[in-house]
Amino acid sequence: MSTLEATTGPQGPAADSTVNRGSTTADDRGRRAGVLWAGSTVLAVLVIALVPVLFDPRFYFADDTQNGAFGVWWSIGEQLRHGTIPYFEPSRWMAGNYVAEGQWGTFSPVTLVIGLLARASADAVVFTTALKLFFICVGALGVYLLVRNYGASRVWALAAGVSTPLAGFTAYMDSTSWVTGLFAFCLLPWAWLTLRRLAQGTGGPVPAVIAGYLVVSIGYVHGTIALALLIVSLLVEFFVVRRAATVRLLVAGCLIGLVAVAVHLPSLLTASVTARSGSAIANDNFVAPEVSGLLTSWIATSRPWMDGFWSVPTPAPLLYVSWLLPLLVFVRLPEPRRFARGTIAIWVFAALVSVIVFGPSMMGPLRFPGRMLPYVALCLIAVTVLMLSKGSFAFTRGRRVAAISLYGLGFFLSLAETPSWWKAYALAAALGLAGVLVIARTAARAGSTWQRTVAGTFVLVTLLLTVVQHHYLPSSPFRKVDVPTSTAAYASALEGVEGDVFVVGDPRKAGAPWDELLFANLWYLNDADVQNVYSPVAHAAYREAICTKYAPGTSCFESLEKLFEVDETTGLPLVDLLSVNSIAISRRDDVTTDGPENPFVSAEPPAGWHEQWAGEYVRVWTRDVPVPTAGGIVALDDGVEVSDVRVTKTSVTFRVDEAPADGGSIVFSRLNWPGYSFENAVEAAPTRDFLLTAEVSGADDGKTVVVRFAPAGWSASLAAMGAAVLGTILWGVLAAVRRRRPAGSAG
Repeated sequence: MSTLEATTGPQGPAADSTVNRGSTTADDRGRRAGVLWAGSTVLAVLVIALVPVLFDPRFYFADDTQNGAFGVWWSIGEQLRHGTIPYFEPSRWMAGNYVAEGQWGTFSPVTLVIGLLARASADAVVFTTALKLFFICVGALGVYLLVRNYGASRVWALAAGVSTPLAGFTAYMDSTSWVTGLFAFCLLPWAWLTLRRLAQGTGGPVPAVIAGYLVVSIGYVHGTIALALLIVSLLVEFFVVRRAATVRLLVAGCLIGLVAVAVHLPSLLTASVTARSGSAIANDNFVAPEVSGLLTSWIATSRPWMDGFWSVPTPAPLLYVSWLLPLLVFVRLPEPRRFARGTIAIWVFAALVSVIVFGPSMMGPLRFPGRMLPYVALCLIAVTVLMLSKGSFAFTRGRRVAAISLYGLGFFLSLAETPSWWKAYALAAALGLAGVLVIARTAARAGSTWQRTVAGTFVLVTLLLTVVQHHYLPSSPFRKVDVPTSTAAYASALEGVEGDVFVVGDPRKAGAPWDELLFANLWYLNDADVQNVYSPVAHAAYREAICTKYAPGTSCFESLEKLFEVDETTGLPLVDLLSVNSIAISRRDDVTTDGPENPFVSAEPPAGWHEQWAGEYVRVWTRDVPVPTAGGIVALDDGVEVSDVRVTKTSVTFRVDEAPADGGSIVFSRLNWPGYSFENAVEAAPTRDFLLTAEVSGADDGKTVVVRFAPAGWSASLAAMGAAVLGTILWGVLAAVRRRRPAGSAG
């Protein structure tokens, strides 16, 4: 049989049209072609990323996006409208330390803008879908430009740009739920590009630092880790190929590192009291992929055996990378060592990230190593398209057999996991293999329009595979709740309920209608001041004492009993120490209203409380005599008297009128977050292991005590951010002066 073979390196058809550098017309034509290919990349990924919405209109509005992120954005926008930036709110308890939470946009212009836009939106699903599609396009364009910088031809750069944000973990996990992961991942290629251009001497320091700043300030710790590993990888690359450039990378890395200190230091210094305080390295295989799963990474419907928030095998193709990967069997690299030398950073970055992905699933506070899978996919796709760009195609029988064998292997391994899904695997394998064979044959023939044919074939096959993928796997593996799409619909729950509210139970399980009760951060769209909202970090002692569930912001039914337990130290029930004014009790999910059992935790409110209103699914108990919101003084030891008490979100000021000579305690309805300072008092051991407590003595009589809060390490954070901004400005000015200096000038 005849052999079709063509070179696709710099001298062959994979290279872009030769441009006469002396011709303005040719330069303009080249620029227009570049814009056209980049625009085609964005358009193609936008169209394909809309496919999931056809099968599940709420595809991009699941789990953490639904439960956490949208409410955060809404609250950010609300606070910005009132001229403040999210900082601290004691009445939100374990979710109120916004700086330590890390994802409230304290330093992130991206998050702050999103907050303003979300607050102005009328439909949560439409807004979230549009926002995520925008970032998918941003990520696709960033990947396109990145691989172009490495020397990829435009057609293969388009393939990389489209494939990367559609890889399985990004498409089904980050795009649907873990939205900060999506933001960080889609911004990282821009940081990579600008840092590399800085090292090459074709770009300035300001864009590189700004791009890194945007990645880090999102507050997604895995994104920050990925960027740190990327900088290390670039340092290795340029130490080998252009050693002098490592100085510029080091300086940029240090400035971005200062930003990381500013963003993440409060979280690190607060970790001792949170649910993320662990330091052990262990493996529970939770959201931890196996290396063998990559052997199915070109089967678009493959369901890996990865334990997580779902049953196994995973109901999503989380290890899918791209159906193009087997196309490499048709490529021969003329200079493998030169290729490896030019792509050192990609290989090093892939290796470093893979250590995390395929290592222990728990490394101290870090968990879910699968979160780093998008970066593995990025590296695999980048290496693939660069080989396709720089190598030569040979459409031989042996190579065709190799491609068929790879697809056969992927199909068999997928089938071994779930034999009943053979149709889904067979269809995906057949489409992918057909696309690979058509593209390989077209590239090997090297006709005059081969690039457009390849691009068209690639986009068509990717579109068809995405349709097949979502026909069989239409939704995220995460849990989704059918909450209202209209942002106005959240306003009616607990209407008229004043003061701080604690929600008992899980409204999702009770089936409560959303005009009666909400959950998690959806409360931020409501006027009720509910304390148990969503927190990704939580406060360990508070959570244990009151039986709250930190992620969805729900609680146990036993929480009601715990709220009225009398504290031995203060003699007060916990509900008083927490300054709770109303309790919303959701109907139990383990009894029915038709049975003899009471469908609620308790039938009657205790003395001092009354039932404000009752619905089919929710009852609200309210105090006969209201109490102030959380943050103030709730208990005094015998012999301690205070006056002139003034309370703000971040401080409590009062005068000590009298205190025992041997000292007495003052208890505040605040969590003992690290970061509190005490003037004319000392911090005592926390009451109930979580309530902020001060101690005064007779020597303090007549003194004014000031208790202030600033996030742990806040001064260092501000100093680090200031140094990063100042250093970037100075470097940018120096770089501008150097560019303007005449070529022959001294110095």
